Amino acid sequence: MYSNFCHVLKYYVLKLITKGQEWQYKNLNGKGDRPKLYFTQLQLIALLISILFVYTKPKGLSNEMINYVLSSLSIMTALFLSLIIIIFDKFNNFNFKGEGDDEKIHKFHMWNFFYQFNAITSYAILISTSVIILLVFTLMFGKEIDVSQYTFVSYKLVTFESILLFLKLLFVYSIRIVIAYFLLDFFILCIYAISSIFQYVSNEFIKERPNIKVNREESINDTMQEEYGNLPKYLKIIFIISFILAMLYVLF
Repeated sequence: MYSNFCHVLKYYVLKLITKGQEWQYKNLNGKGDRPKLYFTQLQLIALLISILFVYTKPKGLSNEMINYVLSSLSIMTALFLSLIIIIFDKFNNFNFKGEGDDEKIHKFHMWNFFYQFNAITSYAILISTSVIILLVFTLMFGKEIDVSQYTFVSYKLVTFESILLFLKLLFVYSIRIVIAYFLLDFFILCIYAISSIFQYVSNEFIKERPNIKVNREESINDTMQEEYGNLPKYLKIIFIISFILAMLYVLF
């Protein structure tokens, strides 16, 4: 009985991971190229930031920060579970029968949206749950370890105890990198989910768009210029410099 449960759990978890990653690079047509390096560009950046973060924070996350992260992830997980239920209810009430090519294409896009949103959001919940488990594990066993207090020794001084210590520190480093990466990946998945909802709502808007011709059309830049005038260039420069300084402060 226990063995059967483990096999079923492993199957569904692997299925969720596969579909969650697959639908991150597919559009509403179900088309998309798998990343050559397994990670997408955003995920590679997240991995690099995670390594830099762990290197610059040898003591790991503080207890206060861990509490904030646990609370935030718990709230986001509950929100995503509610969204899945709402989207599934919309799916059950959606009529997928259509007449004509345009109507069939619209229904096909809607089906892909429901499947994509379910896959990505469920995968985000799995990532969130994994981070919560790893953070609790860190609090129990590895929170007090400050890796900056240890240095490499000459190979002549290597002992069995030093090898065990190296493996322990390597494990701590790995867990912290995984936690930082999963946190960033979770927010990337939130962006994917929001983008997916935007595509769905946009399709509904386009479908119901009134057939009205507007005599004067203008871009968003023209509208902003009319309402607010030209923004001073120094404000843009201040914003860019502030963003760079904030990133440097967080990383170093």
